[in-house]
Amino acid sequence: MIAFRKWAWLVGLMIGVVHSAWAINVVDAASPQVIGDRQLTVGSRTLRLPEGAWNFIAKKKGVVIMTTRNDEVIGTTYHAYAMNVRNGRFLNSVELLMPEFSFISASWKPEPCKKDGYLFKDDFSSGFRTPECLLIYKRPSHLARSSGEFYPQAAQWAAQEKIKLPGAVYEVMYIKYANNDYGMVRVWLPADQVAGDEAVVAWARGLPERLKSLFERRENEAILPPIPSRD
Repeated sequence: MIAFRKWAWLVGLMIGVVHSAWAINVVDAASPQVIGDRQLTVGSRTLRLPEGAWNFIAKKKGVVIMTTRNDEVIGTTYHAYAMNVRNGRFLNSVELLMPEFSFISASWKPEPCKKDGYLFKDDFSSGFRTPECLLIYKRPSHLARSSGEFYPQAAQWAAQEKIKLPGAVYEVMYIKYANNDYGMVRVWLPADQVAGDEAVVAWARGLPERLKSLFERRENEAILPPIPSRD
């Protein structure tokens, strides 16, 4: 069985001017940076973000471990957080998690769809060997009471830049575990900026078709569809 364990990657957040960068590869890039080309890359794989003013503001490094081999480390993962802002206001944000390289695996320990309290869930009848899951939650806030080493980086940047954070949000997560690889995307949408539950569910249903091949490493690039908004 394979699981992953997180290593903290403490990134110093710069106060003041945020640098702009093109071709950000999360493996060696520092945050915060303005994402000049709307692309987040981990190793050789790239996620293209929708239109917007995106900022890469949090990063964390982790590992993939083989639980049947005394927790042997067999891979390295990278977590990235990007926030889209306009006129000092949070519009939406994206979290991306992928390994830098593939590794040898037969099955997975995590069961991402075994969750409660969701608005919507689809496990695609994927089973436990290579699970796949689409989940949607409604949360009362985002980044307001963050903990750990990842989200507080984003919260600190937002505070420094005087970004108005949202109240209630939709949290949309798509994750796919494949043979020798996996990937995850989370998207946060302010509830007052979208046309309701049905609009968010309809948008989320389109994520697997766009992202599955990227997470299985059958393709090296995917495009996140335009994020639904009333604006």
